[in-house]
Amino acid sequence: MTNAKAPNARTAKAALVKKVQALLTQAADPAATEQEAQTFAAKAAELMARHSLDEATVRAEKGQKPEAVTVLRFEVSGQGWHGKGRAEMVARVAEGYGCVVITENNVMNGKPRWVHIVGTASAVAALEVLLPSIILQAEYYGTKATKDHMAKIRDQFPTQQEANRARRVFFRSYLPGYGIGVAEKIMGAREQMAKDVENTPGALVLVSDQERVAAHFEKLYPSENRTPVKRDNHSAAGAAAGRRDGRTADTGQTRVNGNKKAVAAKPAARKRAN
Repeated sequence: MTNAKAPNARTAKAALVKKVQALLTQAADPAATEQEAQTFAAKAAELMARHSLDEATVRAEKGQKPEAVTVLRFEVSGQGWHGKGRAEMVARVAEGYGCVVITENNVMNGKPRWVHIVGTASAVAALEVLLPSIILQAEYYGTKATKDHMAKIRDQFPTQQEANRARRVFFRSYLPGYGIGVAEKIMGAREQMAKDVENTPGALVLVSDQERVAAHFEKLYPSENRTPVKRDNHSAAGAAAGRRDGRTADTGQTRVNGNKKAVAAKPAARKRAN
């Protein structure tokens, strides 16, 4: 007879997904502040990472094979010719989650490009859930930060053309900075998780996963075949503003207050390959 008090793996996974979806809904809530949105997103990432580590540790203790290493080909919009900034933001977040990345078709134009994310199956699955929410937040706060910045320095430009150029450079620099800020929050949670499992089988799982991901990346994308990414015009102020907004969340989950315009966007296309 099945013990109804002991939830099976499927029930536990369903409960986790429900919690993560609730956190991401709070992160995207039009009433959430920047700090609250990032807190919710980082907590969702932490929950998924801890769950995947627990599952991997159980497999290791049972002598079972580790989970597969896979590839997510994540499409990034080139709208507004800001595709490079968006791609770098996605890459920074994925790296913070323990993945290795390379970008395809990452040139300055208005067309889509793809970030190839190599990681464990659970990490890739988590990023499929997290990235669309993080991108929406970055676009919203980046637009707001750019307007605020330009309002302060508009008189410095003799022509509207020069002002427009400064605005574009600020926003393009903000996006990668935002990704760095989010990644720092996620890495902080992962570092704490690593400390929590020191001298346990979980510690070995983390090391093994890192090595397997790196090896799989090198096999798929040999270094001699990689094209260096050219850095475009950069705004230190934009990068700093993005990083600040991406990392300043409190660790507590406070009550959502305030009001702001809701953000909507078409989710990016995603394709996973082994």
